[in-house]
Order: sequence, then C-alpha cells, then structure tokens
Amino acid sequence: MTTAHHPPLTPFGSALAGALGSVFANSLVYPIDVVKTRLQAIDDPLEDTQSDDESEDAFTEKTEEEQKRHVEGKALRQQQREQLIKLKKMLGKKLQRWGMLTMLLRIVHTEGISGVFHGYGASMIGTFSQQFAYFFFHTFLRKTYLARLTSSSKRVSLSTSTELLLGALAGALAQIFTIPVSVIATRQQLWDPPARPKILPGGKEAEWNDKSPSLTETAREIISESGWTGLWTGLKPGLVLTVNPAITYGVFERLKSWRLSTKGAKKLDVWESFWIGVGSKTLATIVTYPYIFAKVRLQAKVVESPPPLSKEIKKGEAPTYASIASTSPTESSTVLVEQLSSTESEPSTQLDQSHRHKHLHPPSQHYRSAIPLLKAVYTEKGFKGLYQGLSAQILKAVLCQGILFVSKDQFESYAWLLIVLFARLRTRFLAKP
Repeated sequence: MTTAHHPPLTPFGSALAGALGSVFANSLVYPIDVVKTRLQAIDDPLEDTQSDDESEDAFTEKTEEEQKRHVEGKALRQQQREQLIKLKKMLGKKLQRWGMLTMLLRIVHTEGISGVFHGYGASMIGTFSQQFAYFFFHTFLRKTYLARLTSSSKRVSLSTSTELLLGALAGALAQIFTIPVSVIATRQQLWDPPARPKILPGGKEAEWNDKSPSLTETAREIISESGWTGLWTGLKPGLVLTVNPAITYGVFERLKSWRLSTKGAKKLDVWESFWIGVGSKTLATIVTYPYIFAKVRLQAKVVESPPPLSKEIKKGEAPTYASIASTSPTESSTVLVEQLSSTESEPSTQLDQSHRHKHLHPPSQHYRSAIPLLKAVYTEKGFKGLYQGLSAQILKAVLCQGILFVSKDQFESYAWLLIVLFARLRTRFLAKP
C-alpha cells in the first residue's frame, strides 16, 4: 500500500510512522549499533585479552596426572603462543583497518549470537519513546509560540532559524525525559559475561551467573551505584548534541544550492536528495562526534579495581597473620580465599572483570562530565582518540537513513491503518451502553 491509497497523515500519524520506521531501521542494524558502542567505550578495542590456556588454568582444578600432562605440553603451547603473537603483530595493522568486523567476530565468538543483541529491548523502547517525546514537545512549543505571535485573523509562518531553535528545544526536553532508557541500553550493550570464578578450597565452586541482566535489574544496578541521578548520566553532552539536526539542515541547504546552481535546475531528484542528505548527516556527525563519544564513555559502567594485596603476600605462599591484618576488614576475606586457592593450584592470571574487558574505567579514571574526559583522551591518544569508533557510527547512520528512505511510504501506510483501527475500536467502546 502506498500513500496514494490513504489521505495525508496528521502530525500524530507522521510521528507514529517515523517511530515505527526508526524502530524497524534500528532493528536491522542493531548488531552494528552494539559494535559501535563497544568500539567507542573500550579503551583498546582490538587488544587481545588473556589466552584460553591462561583462562583454563585460572578456574580449573587438575589431578596429579592431569598436571603432569599439562607440564609436558606447556613448552609446546608456549612455542605455539609465541608464533601466534608474531602472527598477530604482523597482521595487527591490517586487523585494525577492519575494526568493526574484528569486534563483531569477537563478540559472536565469546558471547554467541545473543551478544550482538544485548540491550535490544531497552534500545527499541528508547528509540520509540524519544520519537514520540520529540513530537509531543515540538508540537507543544510550536503551538505556544504561534499563539503568542498570531491574532485571530492573521496567520504567521515561522522562519527556518525559529523552526530549528524549536526543534533543538524539543530535542532537549525529549532527552531529559528519555535518557534513562538510553543509559540502560548502553549499559546492556556493554555487558560482558563475568569470568568463571576459581574453584574454592574443598572443591566448591563460587556462584556464577552468565545471564544478562534485565532492564529493571540494570536500572537497579545503576541506582545502587550512583543514585537516581545515575539514570541521567550523559545528559549534558546529550543536550549539546541537539544541535546536530541544525548542522545537518544547514549543510544540506548549502549543498542543495550548490548542486542546483551547478546543473541549472530548480529541484533535486530523489536520489540526489538522498545522497546530499547522507553527506550532510555525515558531516554533522563528524563535527559533533567527540560529544557522542563522550556520552557513551560517561554512561559506561565503572568497575572497581581489585584491592592491592599486601607486599608481604607473595604468589604461591600461604598468607600470614600480619599480611591479612594489613588489609582492611572487607578485603581480608578476599585475600585469604585468593591466596589459599593459589597454594593449591598453579599460579595463574587473575580473571577480574576489568582485565577481561577494558571498556570500563577504574574510579580514578572515571569522569563526571564530558570536557575533562575528552581532555584526558586527547592527552593519552591524541586527536585520533576523540574519533574512536567514528566509522561504525557513520555506517549505522547511513544504513538507517537508507532503510528509512526506501520504507517511508510503507510505514506511513502502517501508521494510517493503526490510526483507523484505533479510531474504530474507540468508537465501538464508546458506543457500548
């Protein structure tokens, strides 16, 4: 069904069509969205974590015979590992050029297909609610502004700059009311299955749950860490990003004027409008990207670094009273379990979460606002660090715009059908005695 088969949509219908189309487009490119978020939030996205052999040593308990076989094969594994390291160094630069593909394959390999759909529900709720919040506030602000300018017998048309200003204000209000869902979605996209714990003395395993947290569980976790205000983390850069549509529109008009003057025409064809729109959106994304990057970094979870062990506690040695007494009461039990475990098995690399994933910063490196964070990233990695993950951001934006472009008429038809269905149900409900 096309738009020719139904009357023009009301503003509410247009908002519904836009929301449905946005949910559909974002659903199709959602794996890219997860990859994008990880690339933006991880300090070293393409750096390998520990090897499988180290991981296995860390949480498995071997019999004497198994330990003997393990020692015999250790030299061979070490040689193979050295060869693999040389190969990775040789291919490192080439792999970095395909960062998105490398990250996608890594997520699928370590977390399965479900890994690229973490936070899907929260993200779709956020997309839909933000569209409607924007429509609601834009309609309210526009009507209020026009009511102040117009008389009963005269109509006033708004200038382009006024429309853009009202759009930015509506976007800011929509951000305030919908950003909690965005924070939850970002947390879920960055969720990583916890490392399997070591086997405790006596052969008992510690509790281990690799099930991803739900929307409400993630919200409770954020509130427990930062209070209710934690749900509005990243609001300031989000407000700054409301200028993105204005930049897009300004660049679009400039490119449109240049193209029309070049070919001597009065109107762009459909595909010219599409590609100029893509170029405008890309340029606006590049200009505002540091704040997009900062927003994701601010919303990422803070992982508490493990407490440092006393210098007197050495790997492979039983803890002494003095070494335990030197730690705080909350740390002593952890130290004792770790050291008892190390005395009963081979020394191994700790599998704390901050080692497995580097997208989460220790408290000393976590910032509460965008400017200090961007300064720190620039100091450490230079100008290039501020644009980490840019290619994935642009790819997602272009694909979403293309999907919306080719499916716009279809979703307008769906929105019209939903409005008609709702109106009929409402009429039947009100007609009942």
